[in-house]
Amino acid sequence: MPETGTRITAEELLKLPDDGKRRELVVGELREMAPAGAHTTRRSARRILGPRGRGGVANDTAAEVQSKVQMWLEAGVRLVWVVYPGTNSVVVLKSLKEAATLTATDILTGNDVVPGFECLVAEIFE
Repeated sequence: MPETGTRITAEELLKLPDDGKRRELVVGELREMAPAGAHTTRRSARRILGPRGRGGVANDTAAEVQSKVQMWLEAGVRLVWVVYPGTNSVVVLKSLKEAATLTATDILTGNDVVPGFECLVAEIFE
């Protein structure tokens, strides 16, 4: 089992056994996270984060989310969606200066990053 701080690929992370530990991959570095609180609704304890990674379900603090969004955008990610289950809203960011908040009646699109993707925001929270 790789230790925290080890450099691995996203494919290697996905092959790790589901042993209940929360792990994330941040720009190629494996990190073990503190256990999730009882209030989380996570379906998986593994997340992949970084400019070339795939997103996952998370229960992060606002500061962690802001830091990761900034990291992704600075690394060249062209579109970030931050989902807020508490308010049934999604913040769409194309840059640190360009953000839009969508609510239940709005349509979330993939813009030119995921052409053709459309989803009613309310459907995310069903």
